[in-house]
Amino acid sequence: VRDAGNLLTRAGLALPAVDVDEFTIRYGSALDLIEHLRSMGETNALLQRNQALKRETALATAAIYQSMFGAEDGTIPATFQ
Repeated sequence: VRDAGNLLTRAGLALPAVDVDEFTIRYGSALDLIEHLRSMGETNALLQRNQALKRETALATAAIYQSMFGAEDGTIPATFQ
């Protein structure tokens, strides 16, 4: 956000103001969160990425993420700006 404000100042705007909204969304599982990120295009965009992810790896990663970041009600909170 600071960089955007600096660019606006360099473009000649006198007093640029930038607002930031923050939203927290709760997902039923880490896999639901990943699906939402993919639908927004917020995952790995490299052309030479490894696209193969084994099911066992995905499920194990989701379980670890749930244990580390899951809420008491079992949901996964994610905050977006």
